[in-house]
Amino acid sequence: MKTLTRTPKDDTRNGWTRPSYDRQDIFGTRTPTTGISKRRRVDSADPMAFDVKERLDAASDFISDLKLPPVTALQKEVNDRLKERSEHNKVVENKKEELEKRQNERASRAKEHGIIDTELTKLGADIAADEKAASEELAEITPPTKTFNFPMPNTLQDVYRERFEANIKPQRQRHGQLGTRKPKASELLQSAEQVCTTREEEVEQAEDEMRVIEEGVKKAYMRKEFVAMKERHLEDHRAFLLRFEGDDWENKFNKRGGKM
Repeated sequence: MKTLTRTPKDDTRNGWTRPSYDRQDIFGTRTPTTGISKRRRVDSADPMAFDVKERLDAASDFISDLKLPPVTALQKEVNDRLKERSEHNKVVENKKEELEKRQNERASRAKEHGIIDTELTKLGADIAADEKAASEELAEITPPTKTFNFPMPNTLQDVYRERFEANIKPQRQRHGQLGTRKPKASELLQSAEQVCTTREEEVEQAEDEMRVIEEGVKKAYMRKEFVAMKERHLEDHRAFLLRFEGDDWENKFNKRGGKM
């Protein structure tokens, strides 16, 4: 009778034996038992093992190679940009004042035109209404039916018509004057509106230019502060290395509360 061989439950069936371990820590790291030696892999590019002086020198060399202008020259640029902004601000204010004057003039022209137009319209309507009423009245007046040896110079209709014309004449004259003034008022209003439009465009352009100047001021400040920061870095570099010179560097470090 042939004896059956048990199939191993581990990987020995594939020709490989799982190594045994003494323990496994909370991070899943397993420590092999004695007798199974493993060489620790050393990472030559350990980020924690960098040379401070070497890195500082590299950073300082990089900054020095930027060949940036001195802070004094950049401060002059800042002053120039500030002066330019101040001068242009006066230009903007002057243009705004001029625009305000033109806007007031336009408002005055619009008011005058409105008064003329309103009075002209109302007076024309009143005259037309009176003329219509007079015509209706005249139609109701009976003309003379008798023949006189000495004819009447004026009939009742003639008398009524003469009195009506005399009464409405001032209104017609006023209406004619307003009709003459209205085109001129319209022309002056249109001219004032065109001037206002031009002044508004000038103010808008000046404000756009101011925004460009403001950006120039900001960039000038940034350049100056960047170079000042660069110089502070070089000074901090030298001071940083000096803090670690001497045998008592650690005592001095602790006295500063662990601050550089």
